[in-house]
Amino acid sequence: MAAYWGENGFPYCTDAGAGRNGADLLNTPGIRAEIKAVRQFSIPAWLRQAGGHAGEGLPLVVQRPDGFGPASIGDWGMIFRQEDGLYLLRRAGFGEPLAQEEG
Repeated sequence: MAAYWGENGFPYCTDAGAGRNGADLLNTPGIRAEIKAVRQFSIPAWLRQAGGHAGEGLPLVVQRPDGFGPASIGDWGMIFRQEDGLYLLRRAGFGEPLAQEEG
């Protein structure tokens, strides 16, 4: 996963290693990512885990579906809170522009 992120805009991204507390990907400023490869969905719990402590970055979860390996990594799902998703969409130019004080 870290290599994929490294090739897509986060060149210093590294894997935190299994079983370590905190984000699963390191060196992703402003982002707090959790990687999940499980059959049982628990999106609210995953987002709470990704959220960690306030101010540590955008909490998000990358979910690897069953049967999807490294060759299909770009097709894995990315989940974040609706509030964060709408903000990111508006920052990207979708919807109404953000007011100066919001962006």
